[in-house]
Amino acid sequence: MTGPDTHTADARAHPRPRHTICLPCGLLGFETVKNYALHRNGQESPLLRLEMLEPPSHWFFVLPASLAMPDYQPDIADQDVRFLGLKEPADALLLNLVTLRPGRASVNLQGPIVINRHSLVGKQVIPKNAARFSPNHPLTLAINHPLPSCAAEAPQPAKSLDEVQPQAQRDTAPQAKWSDGIVAEVAFWDTWLRTKGYLWPDDFKRRMNPATPVSPELERILDQIPADPVRVLDVGAGPLTVFGYTHPRKRILLEAADALAREYDSLLQKYGIIPPVRTMRALAENLACHFATDVFDLVHANNSIDHCAAPVEAICQMLAVAKSGAPVLLRHEENEADNEGCSGFHQWNFTVEQGQFIIRGKGQAFNVTDLLKPVAVVDACLDRRRVTVQLRKFRAIPIQAPA
Repeated sequence: MTGPDTHTADARAHPRPRHTICLPCGLLGFETVKNYALHRNGQESPLLRLEMLEPPSHWFFVLPASLAMPDYQPDIADQDVRFLGLKEPADALLLNLVTLRPGRASVNLQGPIVINRHSLVGKQVIPKNAARFSPNHPLTLAINHPLPSCAAEAPQPAKSLDEVQPQAQRDTAPQAKWSDGIVAEVAFWDTWLRTKGYLWPDDFKRRMNPATPVSPELERILDQIPADPVRVLDVGAGPLTVFGYTHPRKRILLEAADALAREYDSLLQKYGIIPPVRTMRALAENLACHFATDVFDLVHANNSIDHCAAPVEAICQMLAVAKSGAPVLLRHEENEADNEGCSGFHQWNFTVEQGQFIIRGKGQAFNVTDLLKPVAVVDACLDRRRVTVQLRKFRAIPIQAPA
């Protein structure tokens, strides 16, 4: 395989990061280098820099796989999945190495880098279907100035966004609409359902089994709720909810909602799959139009609210349909828009700073803890790049009818 151009890292521009990505097997040609960091430069978006934290201290351009090819579906070997400890789709971050030349650019689709988001352990793998892909797949880039082509040269920043940003991305950003991400989202779930879990067959089996218990974390939360049975709403549930169906001491009345429920119903019918709980169509920002207010004992969202067009409004709607004092639980990966190169539905970053729940994206920033202070208690924590937020309203949420 042909590797990307390498560049000497600029330590002054990129101080040593708080989180280190470990590649125990190294990269092709650099097997002895194990520790890396991922950097973003606004002028180079959506490209990222994967920087060595050890000599020879080069860096590479990489691109999130969702931008490298819209329907890119590498078939990762089971031993690589086990090596990385991947248990569900949300665990994995896929990056592809990019080569830039004057006037042209290519991306290596035969050797993706797969990273476990939680452990930050990664590996450059050779997919089982690598023959379907090219190590020099062309990218549509407008490059007006040559970039350094050898490791001995110092990195030269791009003069403008146009030099490194794919043409299609430039044409739509920053006016990209939520609907632009629908095709990629449906394509992923089509593959996931057709293959019964794709890289995560155990995840598919778990979601399909009506006897699947909730996680220990959810079990503890449900134990604290006085109601029995407990009425639960899973928001952004996809075609098969990940919430779980049973609790050792309580009955769960589970409802699932997603804006793409009609598309998912078509896929389920296509592959003859009958879900234990069928997802109903409801936009997260319009929940109060589909459900009565103050009715759910627990409202839950897992890796979905950061996909919304208006995540703050979606959170307010979740609070509106929850009973007063009932938990609204959000569980999301940190800074998912950055991780995915602001592609498709990935337009918002969730994080926690000094105990405050922060949302950033589209040139905006929201301190949700502060915004909701008049109506709800917000408890937010960040653990191993996983953002967990629990909200409890103590006052009715003023909800306006959507236009």
